[in-house]
Amino acid sequence: LLSNTLVYSHRLQCGTDAVASTTLPLPDWKLFSNPALTRPDWLLRTLSPQQPVVFLDTDKVPGTEQTGSGLVYNEVEASLVGLLVSSLLKAGASPHDIGVISIYRQQLKVISRLLKQLLSHGQHATTAASQRSSSSSSSTSSGGVTGKQRNSAPADHG
Repeated sequence: LLSNTLVYSHRLQCGTDAVASTTLPLPDWKLFSNPALTRPDWLLRTLSPQQPVVFLDTDKVPGTEQTGSGLVYNEVEASLVGLLVSSLLKAGASPHDIGVISIYRQQLKVISRLLKQLLSHGQHATTAASQRSSSSSSSTSSGGVTGKQRNSAPADHG
């Protein structure tokens, strides 16, 4: 709705109501959101299956954009994206349904590196999610960053 309003002047239309109301399936959400587990409220609100789209304002998060050889990245924001992606996997999302978008290539490289580290320590979440996913033509790297975005997924804005 936001990009349709700001960029396309309301010219985009969903093909069906079913597509318009689709959210990211999280089959293990009840386990993930169990009150006995200590999860930050902001994380539970952000990943809630009731939220089709969420924007996170990171302006007040301590961490600044860094430049290395003219390439822009932000380690703190990359860590937040890593936390969100690994949490989505723990909640049962299929890796094929998760997309990460950044306007900076170096940021995607930092995110990919962090995801590889996170997922190598939590292979069970990736394996369980992969077993549940249906076959798809989208290929997902071992870091969990996919070339296609489907359904709803967190986006990195800088």
